Amino acid sequence: MEHSPVIETGILPATRNLVHTYLMLGANTPGAKVQEETGMWLCTGTMEHPICNFAVDIEPSNEVAARIRELALQRKAFCVYLLPPFDGSEHFATLEKQGFLLSHRLKMLVADEVAEDRIELEEVQIPQDRRKLAEFMVDQFFHRLPTAFRRGIAEATAAPGTLKLYRAVWNERTAGAVMVSEHESVVGIYNLCVAPHFRNRGWGSSIVRTIVESASKRGCGVTLQCEASLASWYASLGFREVGSVSVFGLYRGKEIDIMG
Repeated sequence: MEHSPVIETGILPATRNLVHTYLMLGANTPGAKVQEETGMWLCTGTMEHPICNFAVDIEPSNEVAARIRELALQRKAFCVYLLPPFDGSEHFATLEKQGFLLSHRLKMLVADEVAEDRIELEEVQIPQDRRKLAEFMVDQFFHRLPTAFRRGIAEATAAPGTLKLYRAVWNERTAGAVMVSEHESVVGIYNLCVAPHFRNRGWGSSIVRTIVESASKRGCGVTLQCEASLASWYASLGFREVGSVSVFGLYRGKEIDIMG
């Protein structure tokens, strides 16, 4: 994929934000630990879900891929994330030689401008309130997963204080929510969700625009990852694609669906 010089400058900061956020979430999942090994960061945990069983920030080589396979075979659910700039066909081949298959790809986007139509976002800071809002997020994304999984994901979302949680309120009800990860002057938008009865009314776009404006005033860039089907919607809000997040797994029969 070709990148213009302007877009190219946003790739590495966006990648670092993603790595930081994934590792923070993984490290705060019950029973999980994060460690750095040669050519990658690893998260391994007792919960059988990729939120705490993954390899990221990989520099693909035959040795690294073989080590990842060794770890993945020990777990029922394990994902490997290839991120820019290590997201070309040659890097795919290194993992595929070890039996990994491409599961899906997410678009990595950055904001190029500030749009209009913003709302007030309320930061949730009290621990019990963070847990309640995290449960709201989990219910939107992972409603098909067992209760124990949802509970663990909610705990991982609520625990790290450096990951800010915001909600948009209408008549004292949570209409939408978002997790914001600030790392190295880049603001990452994660877990953006809107309650079913508030959807298709502009809540999601208003939340995004509010975050972009706030980040712009502080001189910060903004990044996010999304399904390909949502890329055009984010483009209408001033975002542009700078790369892809490619997710690999061994897929030895039925495994936990990371997307819930």
